[in-house]
Amino acid sequence: MAGRGQRRPRRPLGGAGFTLVEVLVTLGLMALVFALVYGSLWSTVGGLRRMQGRGERQQAARILLEMIDRELRSTLWVKGDPRLAFVGKDAVTDAGLPADSLTWVHASHLKLHPDLPESDVAEVTYRLEAAGEGKLRLMKREDATPDGDPQAGGADYLLSEEVVGLDFAYYGDTGWVHEWDANLNNKLPRQVQVTLFLPPEEGAGEEAEPEQLRTIVEIPMAGAR
Repeated sequence: MAGRGQRRPRRPLGGAGFTLVEVLVTLGLMALVFALVYGSLWSTVGGLRRMQGRGERQQAARILLEMIDRELRSTLWVKGDPRLAFVGKDAVTDAGLPADSLTWVHASHLKLHPDLPESDVAEVTYRLEAAGEGKLRLMKREDATPDGDPQAGGADYLLSEEVVGLDFAYYGDTGWVHEWDANLNNKLPRQVQVTLFLPPEEGAGEEAEPEQLRTIVEIPMAGAR
């Protein structure tokens, strides 16, 4: 029996221990696994963010289309009245995308002050405007005193900086055309097709085409003379 001052010899650990090389290899494998998991997670989060951004952009574009739809359905036009313009002009951007404009008078003007005398009628123009550095923005001009001149009066409002193309097409007796002047044609188009062009999804590549959102609007007053 060993005395108190004596220490028992330690038994070798044998297979239960790890060498320094084994520890380093294990740590290296764990780091690799963590890197793969983290990279996959980051990619998934980035994908979800892109999907969320794309969804929000599409939702905003649909709201714009609904607003244009509502105002087109309430178009006012009477033959011989120069104040009631309906003029659609065809144009293209430097990138070759549509950059049309359309001016008309509608009767769905939103009254912001119900207690004040304010007309339900407004003259509006939708157009694309250069914003510098090759960028565009969708603008709306609104004039509560229609005068038939899309260049005068009213106030300009920025609607979106995400729209890269704007196309209007008009359906009449000869089919679809790209321009329309109701006072020259002596009538309104039966339908108006509105197309918004949005930038391609991020990371889609240089050859990716812009995304298109479209609506076709019936014009109730198209039969007016």
